[in-house]
Amino acid sequence: MKKSGKKVEGARKQVEARPYKLSEATELIKKTHHTKFNETVELAINLGVDPKHSDQVVRGTVVLPHGLGKAVRVLVLASGEKQREATEAGAEFVGGDDMVHRALADLPGGTGGAILTVMLAMFALGFVMDAFEIIFVVVPIVAPALLRMPGVDPVWLGIMMAVNLQTSYLHPPLGATLFYLRGVAPPQITTLHIYVGVIPFVLIQLFMLVVLWFWPGLVSWLPHLLSGR
Repeated sequence: MKKSGKKVEGARKQVEARPYKLSEATELIKKTHHTKFNETVELAINLGVDPKHSDQVVRGTVVLPHGLGKAVRVLVLASGEKQREATEAGAEFVGGDDMVHRALADLPGGTGGAILTVMLAMFALGFVMDAFEIIFVVVPIVAPALLRMPGVDPVWLGIMMAVNLQTSYLHPPLGATLFYLRGVAPPQITTLHIYVGVIPFVLIQLFMLVVLWFWPGLVSWLPHLLSGR
């Protein structure tokens, strides 16, 4: 049998084997509290009913007057008119786009930190997802949130994501290019040889991302010129 700790044994010594009034029991519970979390208190009441009969089943809930002492933050995933109703009702986060925007905006580094985080996440997802899967699943979630941040050029962001997604074609084990190479390579070329051989090409694409990060005008000057911006 597992032996109880010193704190538990100390709490047991403070409890006498006698009936307690409700006020006394409440004070004793507070006095013997020794954990860092909110403990559970069970209260059994003899109502003199037979729960076997449906008309005598008792069910209910009790709302504590002061809650648990913790701040409650409400997230509502809604659209259209329901978003306005949720905002008026006091919801702190309304809609999926608002939640993603706030999560990215709270990251260290501001706009740059948010874009860098998304780029790293997309690069990592390339190992397990196809480029088109990322385009249809991930981009619609993060792109609207990033475009709401100050200083984000939509043309530059789109090119950055496109170049980043190109690496997913070379990521093992699901890179489409790797399957093509495996199909045409001679038998003496192993899959490991192919995996190692694509590393320089992935590094080239990552180098281009770094170049576009520091010189965004390389991709935005011509679209802006044609659009008159």
